[in-house]
Amino acid sequence: MEFTIDHKVGDTISWDVNYTDDLGGVVDITSYEIKCQARLKDNKEVLLFDLTSVGTEPTIDKYDAINGNFRIVVDTTDFTVARYVVDIQYKLGSLIKSSETFELNIYEDVR
Repeated sequence: MEFTIDHKVGDTISWDVNYTDDLGGVVDITSYEIKCQARLKDNKEVLLFDLTSVGTEPTIDKYDAINGNFRIVVDTTDFTVARYVVDIQYKLGSLIKSSETFELNIYEDVR
């Protein structure tokens, strides 16, 4: 795992992401389908969330697609405290590329 993001249950996840090519150049993601999944680290059968940039209610907002910028926003109110693995997948036609897998550590809120 490249890195871990710690996040408290009940706080909204809001990740601003900039997709670039392997050399760091800007990529226009207007025609890309973007997906993001999180699964329980110790049991990959357990899905925490499955988001997409396509469909009638996209859950990934390509707010500045020409410059490769998009936002992932997730309500964590009903999340279970645990460690999850996450990646982001980019698809353009038959070309598919995925981000490095990272960990999402959901920890309890003190109320």
